[in-house]
Amino acid sequence: MSSQVKDVVIPLHGGHELQVGNNGYEGVRSAFWRYYRDRIETELQKELDRGWVPISSIGPSNIEIRTYRKTYLGDWSDPISCLLGLIVIIGTAGLVLLVLLVVKTEFAVATEFRVKMRKS
Repeated sequence: MSSQVKDVVIPLHGGHELQVGNNGYEGVRSAFWRYYRDRIETELQKELDRGWVPISSIGPSNIEIRTYRKTYLGDWSDPISCLLGLIVIIGTAGLVLLVLLVVKTEFAVATEFRVKMRKS
């Protein structure tokens, strides 16, 4: 008797963005798990009703994330944004703004929930 195996992928879109910070990737995944849990469980229940069972445990580690770095004041790769930012800095005593523009912080967004399931 062979069993069928498949990947169940639930897209997690919605633009919910979190700063990675001191909690690291596991902390971010746990926060996304709390945010998306009801939606994930609703979709997984459909698979369970069809006779599929998860091969491994289900939780925050199943959430795939995409990370990127940006300044607190947005993305400065655009030349017009950069010019406007420089005008603001020059026009004010902008030492604090300069720090906010230069220091980049790591952020993450959830992209999908993925789990292997089998059906005997």
